[in-house]
Amino acid sequence: MSGAPREFTNYAVNYFCTFGLVAFFIGFLPLHCKAIGLSAAQVSIIMACGNLSALVSAPFFMRYLKSRVGAGASFLIGAAGTVLLFASLYTASEFMQVLMAMFGFTFFWNGILIQCDASAIHHAAGGAFKFERVRLWGSLGFIAFSYLFGASVDIFGVSSILHVGAGITLLVFISSLTLSRQFKSEAEETQESSAAPKLPFFLSASFLLVVGLCWFAHSALYVYLSLYLDSLGWSAQLISVAWGVSVAAEILMLFNFHLLERRISLIWILRLSLMLTIVRWLLLGCYQSYTAIFAAQLLHAFSFASFHVASMKLIYNLLPKGKRVAGQAMLTTWGSAGGSLLGRLCIAALTGAAASAATFRMMFLFSGLVTAAALLATFLFRSGGTNSAPPALSGR
Repeated sequence: MSGAPREFTNYAVNYFCTFGLVAFFIGFLPLHCKAIGLSAAQVSIIMACGNLSALVSAPFFMRYLKSRVGAGASFLIGAAGTVLLFASLYTASEFMQVLMAMFGFTFFWNGILIQCDASAIHHAAGGAFKFERVRLWGSLGFIAFSYLFGASVDIFGVSSILHVGAGITLLVFISSLTLSRQFKSEAEETQESSAAPKLPFFLSASFLLVVGLCWFAHSALYVYLSLYLDSLGWSAQLISVAWGVSVAAEILMLFNFHLLERRISLIWILRLSLMLTIVRWLLLGCYQSYTAIFAAQLLHAFSFASFHVASMKLIYNLLPKGKRVAGQAMLTTWGSAGGSLLGRLCIAALTGAAASAATFRMMFLFSGLVTAAALLATFLFRSGGTNSAPPALSGR
């Protein structure tokens, strides 16, 4: 345990920097694209390519790379690739150029993010620290760099967005130099569990379905919430406050997740999170008051934070040693990235050219139905083609 503070710091710094790129991708990439003359439809396609690249990065390329050069070296290569491919955005001025640059950048970025999650959970399981405590530094990084991006745009203009983003990629690489030393080698993991049983296919598929449906449902929130609030007459500052409230709730949940985990099993935390996620969509879909909308944003603590941590820990507990990193990458990538990609395509098809407040509310209610399906799917876990549930799925 003597190295625990150093391990915690290394992961915390890397999460803090890595999620600064989330602030770029979600909040400020669209501004950069608009400034170079891309249309809204083109921006949507560029945003979706981040989900598409994740589907092939961690499960395939990064896994292959790790088997060839080791976990630590593959992590450094991924961080270096993030820096180099982000730099290509400086010369990208047309749609296809930006699309290819973003695909390459997010390809490596998603790969190292999945590896960091898997490694952090591995060390947390050994008692070095609590995963949710180190993960909250990613949320803090998102807030800090969002303000940095905003201040930079206000002072220096939209052209400064790429400069700030490039600086963050360098910080990610520098933090990776230290963090990469803490990764266990793939060979060691495999040797420890050569006789480990495989997770039943039905159980893997049902877990993937739950994660995918939850992220599918969140697509309406990430794409339309700001537009919805704007259609209600909210100011830009108040919309920012609404997003800030959700991230603050997320941080509080991550900091206190261990208290919830002491009282409720992980599978029931997952189900409780989905139940409250349905409440969130109902609040957004049925009410327009400030109270209801801010209450819905507070529920981000459950719809994202507790759901994410519980699902990550469940994956770790369910998979045998030697299969945890690859399994986590496959399940979380195909679930979150695949679900988000399909969700964005679906809501775009359902809304079409309509952009009214009523249309947005219908999308939130549709998200509620999708989340209800995810909740029902959690009860498939106990069957899984076996006579008994794995210990990780048993209640207390």
